[in-house]
Amino acid sequence: MLKILYIFLSCNYKENCNFKVLRAIIYMLFVGCLMSFDIQASAGPEPLTEVPGSFMDSIPPVFLIGQYSEECEKLNLQQVSLLQVCQDEVLLAYDKWMYMLADLNDLSSQFGIDLKGCKFWFSVYYHKDGTIKHFSYFLKPGSKKIDAAVFNPLLLTFISNYKMPIAADQDYSNYGSAVFPIAYRKPLAHKN
Repeated sequence: MLKILYIFLSCNYKENCNFKVLRAIIYMLFVGCLMSFDIQASAGPEPLTEVPGSFMDSIPPVFLIGQYSEECEKLNLQQVSLLQVCQDEVLLAYDKWMYMLADLNDLSSQFGIDLKGCKFWFSVYYHKDGTIKHFSYFLKPGSKKIDAAVFNPLLLTFISNYKMPIAADQDYSNYGSAVFPIAYRKPLAHKN
């Protein structure tokens, strides 16, 4: 390979170079690069390991985004997104997410908790059957304040009763935002 490179570099462009040799050299360099990428790609990343049950038990069902960042990163590596579960149909995933938020809004009204003016980032982790295992949140800047002593029990009640009306082959998650109250609307997608 070094000999070929030496020939290529020693060729003076003002002289009449043999273009067949140059073409062969370039082709060999190109193939060599492809082979090195193929070798690196075949090694691949290390396989993901299962998250042990005790690890899952260490994360509470409701928490603030950022409290368990390392654990959530590990969970995110092992889960697909709600969008993937919906076969990359954006409108379907959006409908599922919005109706979950509308159900949370309804429950808050039943409990006499006014979420109007609250703006959140939510990160929700689902079991493959659609039940919620973890619900994390963080108030956005400019949001109406809500006491965690009031909101956390509401979320605990919600996740113990809610089931996303879609099942998957593996656990999944969704990260999104919400501004309350949630506007009720006609579904955009008609699939389950």
